[in-house]
Amino acid sequence: MRECSSASITSPSSQLSEWTVERVKLEISRGSVIDYGKVVDIGNGLLVKYGTRINSREAEATKLVATHTLVPVPKIIATLYDETESVTYIVQTKLPGRSPALLLPTLNPDQQAIIEQELKEIFCQFSTLDTLGPMGRKAFSVPPVPSLRRSWRMGGGDVDGIPPLAHQDSQCRPQF
Repeated sequence: MRECSSASITSPSSQLSEWTVERVKLEISRGSVIDYGKVVDIGNGLLVKYGTRINSREAEATKLVATHTLVPVPKIIATLYDETESVTYIVQTKLPGRSPALLLPTLNPDQQAIIEQELKEIFCQFSTLDTLGPMGRKAFSVPPVPSLRRSWRMGGGDVDGIPPLAHQDSQCRPQF
């Protein structure tokens, strides 16, 4: 079993100690399933995402967003890989709030407009990540292939068949 990274934190079942695959499996067995067995709330504000389709790059991307934007993302506590089962485990903090999928149908138009504005701001912040290169590694940056580039603008008109995502007066017009 290979450990990608580790961290110390107080957990539901123990005091300060290192995260291991065995410990994560124990915490999962005691936790409550949130998403079809692939996300488990293990208590004390922590979740574990796991599975054969979970990749450690998800944790890297989350750390990149946390470092270079103001977008609220979970703090990555540990990323582990079980070579015998080909399963990746990501231990992370739980963000406050409710699922947008559950919340959106209950919102009135004014509340939906607020969410739209917040999403516009998030996409603006994400657009700044392009300058860092792939996964924040500018030294390894390769220019995008022109045929694969998306050229939509947030707040602009319908470009390349992709509808506008935000208000027409947007100051943020990222190019992808």
